Amino acid sequence: MMESSSRPDVRRTTTKMASMTAVSVFLLCCFAVASVASQDCDQFAATGRSFNVSLGRKWDSNANLKWKFKDAIIFYKRQGTVITGKIEDINTDGSFKLTNVRKDQEGLYSTEVYDQSGKGQPTKSIKLCVLDPVKKPKVEATCEDKNVIITCIPGQQPKDVEYRWLKNGVEMKKETKLSFEVKAAETKADKFACKFSNKASSEVSDAVAHNCTKTDCDQFAATGRSFNVSLGYALKKTDTLKWKFEDTIIFYKRKELVNSGKIDDINADGSLKRTNVGKDQAGLYTAEVHDQEGREQTKKSIKLCVLDPVKKPKVITTCKDKNVNITCIPDKQPKDVEYEWLKNGAKMEKEKKLSFEVKAAETKADKFACKFFNKASSEVSEAVAHNCAKTAIPGLPDELWGIPIWYILGGGGGIVLLLIIIVIVCCVQTRRTRKLRLKDEEELRLEWTNTEQHHHHHHHLPPLPNHPPPHHPHNQQQQQQQQQAPGNTGPRQSRSKQNRQPRPKAPEPNSQPQPSPRRALQAQKHANDADEEQPPPLPQPRKKGPKTQVD
Repeated sequence: MMESSSRPDVRRTTTKMASMTAVSVFLLCCFAVASVASQDCDQFAATGRSFNVSLGRKWDSNANLKWKFKDAIIFYKRQGTVITGKIEDINTDGSFKLTNVRKDQEGLYSTEVYDQSGKGQPTKSIKLCVLDPVKKPKVEATCEDKNVIITCIPGQQPKDVEYRWLKNGVEMKKETKLSFEVKAAETKADKFACKFSNKASSEVSDAVAHNCTKTDCDQFAATGRSFNVSLGYALKKTDTLKWKFEDTIIFYKRKELVNSGKIDDINADGSLKRTNVGKDQAGLYTAEVHDQEGREQTKKSIKLCVLDPVKKPKVITTCKDKNVNITCIPDKQPKDVEYEWLKNGAKMEKEKKLSFEVKAAETKADKFACKFFNKASSEVSEAVAHNCAKTAIPGLPDELWGIPIWYILGGGGGIVLLLIIIVIVCCVQTRRTRKLRLKDEEELRLEWTNTEQHHHHHHHLPPLPNHPPPHHPHNQQQQQQQQQAPGNTGPRQSRSKQNRQPRPKAPEPNSQPQPSPRRALQAQKHANDADEEQPPPLPQPRKKGPKTQVD
């Protein structure tokens, strides 16, 4: 009996094993078929998009080219002439263009290339597979306690797609599911995205950052400082106000009578004063307000957290060639502090590190400071300006009105040099003109002297026709003096012109002394005066004498 009963179990087990084997073989066959099908494709294109079927070899534009699709010629170019298709159907590298790809364009593409002599290259075939493109996914973040659930919503995607997670643009290899969980506090500055792809296309979702770093604290106070726990209600004098810390009443005012605490414990707006805050004052504060008839106006609970205050940082500058290294020294700061850089009082969005470099020449007029803060306090360092932009000339700026100082100095020096050249040229020209004038006057004097001497020897001869009488400058000067009215002081001849006579040369040795020119002129003058008519005497001014008295 036992043998007969065991035989059906053996048969059932054998049947089950056979069926499982058949299913396994079927799945393996399907996987193999799918793998073979995907391996048969040389290139992949997405429906509705553009694609270039690559030639897969170097191609000379002068060579003959033939493209076939399933044994049908779709493009043929021979000796520079397009026989089948259009020249726009191929690219410069010989690849075949497909626009708005369709499923019926999937299949075998073949190419034939011949040079100008008719020598052909081996025929190459390309199996093109056309797939549906993937769609753009979406990422959502859900806050859950102190964690965040990041979920990728793929939408309706085609078959055989893959996905992966990206954190700040970098692939997250450990995350293989469409949803995972992270710590909110540790990832508050991170952005997450998911990417779907197949062999023909890919799409990446928009990067998403969560906002789940909310704390249980409603207000924050710094230890050792003063703080006001806000009421958030416009308190009236007739209202009843009660403040509780945890479950203990710390202030109670009914109308204008204070039953617990002191009137100085609150402000005019009903906020609770906390001075020299300690860590033991952190906790739950409750405020209750009733009107004079006892009706509740507001009830509010405030969770107060007490943090250590930040300390004042320090900024130092270090000159480095033409650059400046700006460094913030934070000192010993409490936990969970943040910092930012300020340039001339404005936040520097790009600077995220405690040290950075700037150009010395570009920032010589700027002041830098670093700010440390937490949710309870903040401190800003002293604004510091560097002294690394040294000028080439002490006491002068590098630029003036936006122009380099060297340009201004060079232009000014050029103008001064030009003025000096102009002055020198004018002086030389004036000197030359003066020399010419003196030479002309000297020649004129010699001519006058020769004319007078000639007239002295031939004064008894009548003047020749068409010859003017000789000119006597001495007589002319004397006539001008006689024509001046008495008491009228007219323009007086300069002494240099009056006495401008040629100097007599030094007498040669063993020679007779020569008469001076002045004596010769005087002799000529007396001779001329004797021959010519003397002019009438000029009237003389009346001399003032003593007045006679008339009897």
